[in-house]
Amino acid sequence: MSSLVQSLVRQDAKTFFAENCEQLFREWTSLLQRTTLPAGITCADKRVLDAFEVLNAQIAEGSIFSRLAYVRLAQTFAALEEIIETDRENGRIAPRKGRGNAKHRH
Repeated sequence: MSSLVQSLVRQDAKTFFAENCEQLFREWTSLLQRTTLPAGITCADKRVLDAFEVLNAQIAEGSIFSRLAYVRLAQTFAALEEIIETDRENGRIAPRKGRGNAKHRH
């Protein structure tokens, strides 16, 4: 596992962060503004798809900031799982045989 982690972390991570801290902050803030899903949203809301499209474009860009988009993607999937669970609890998604829970069971 340590070799996987080492392959994901830049050799010059501390230097890179120090030299790019302000730009990283701007990129992260922009990503949050464009992908944060508002409270009370349903899974069918167009803003859910819009958030994933923003993330997909950022990842596809392949810039040095794409890793931020991967982090945000994981957070957005977690938020979507909660939204789907709430939609089910509130009857917005009709139960169907064979449809599993949005949350992974471990």
